[in-house]
Amino acid sequence: MNANESAAAEACLSHFRITETPPALRLSPTCSLEELFEFLLCDAIVMRAYAHPSIVEMYASYLVADELWVLMEYMECGALTDIISHSKLNEEQIATICLPVLTALAYLHDHGVIHRDVKSDSVLVSAKGIVKLSDFGFCAKVMHSVLQALTWGLSVHS
Repeated sequence: MNANESAAAEACLSHFRITETPPALRLSPTCSLEELFEFLLCDAIVMRAYAHPSIVEMYASYLVADELWVLMEYMECGALTDIISHSKLNEEQIATICLPVLTALAYLHDHGVIHRDVKSDSVLVSAKGIVKLSDFGFCAKVMHSVLQALTWGLSVHS
């Protein structure tokens, strides 16, 4: 069984098919229920509420005993952290990775959401080289005027 770890949870390849490709099943870590819901519920809500080609898609979530199970899009190559720890990327590859991440962040900012935890562990890659942003547990919703002040009105266009 393939598994990708993030700061929040472990994602395992599920045999339950919702789409053409098998989804990942993200299991909550062992922590208090309060911590679990504060982090993973935010993660699931953002994935569900903000559909974008560069944001990992969530299919469903289930509360099983004291664990939150999130059925989400499976990104076969895992986190960017794993990729960069085994190979050196050139400037063109870095730009190719940055563009979808920045467009996802711009999309979230346009909707008043800030990620607050962007790192290589939060960037997932598919076998086809598709790059998507994940790990939304530390996201915050802010008022538009505050967001403009924080980002200095910058925008990213693809």
